[in-house]
Amino acid sequence: MTRERTQAHGYTLVVAERNPRIRRFLERELAAEGYGIIAVGDGRELRAAAGRRPRPSAYVVDIEIPYLEEGLKDGPGGHLIRPLVIHALLPDTAQHPAMALAEAVVGKDADPGALKRAVARVLEKFHRHDDAATDEWGDAEERHES
Repeated sequence: MTRERTQAHGYTLVVAERNPRIRRFLERELAAEGYGIIAVGDGRELRAAAGRRPRPSAYVVDIEIPYLEEGLKDGPGGHLIRPLVIHALLPDTAQHPAMALAEAVVGKDADPGALKRAVARVLEKFHRHDDAATDEWGDAEERHES
């Protein structure tokens, strides 16, 4: 089931977490930082959320969601979703192939502040661009100020 919260400052995150309690916790924590949230429970919902317009700003993904591989690709030609922040049980999943695709990896046992800081760093890195820049799919994007 997909749930959505609106954003205060222009960034929308997709939070993909298999455990509903953790998903609601992450949704509350990240929404409190001013992010719009689209919360999903599996890779199929992740892929649908990634295909929305305007395109989400970043993806926070539990590496153990069902249909993960299906959810990591979107767009024409099966582009990888980006930027990707993996939220995982470490070290159990440290060797998972999807780890190499992530811009940041945060352990689930970490303080929620670690995830918030990782998300902020990834957003800063990926959304430093001029007004009306286009992404790899040719969609116009707005400039986000921090």
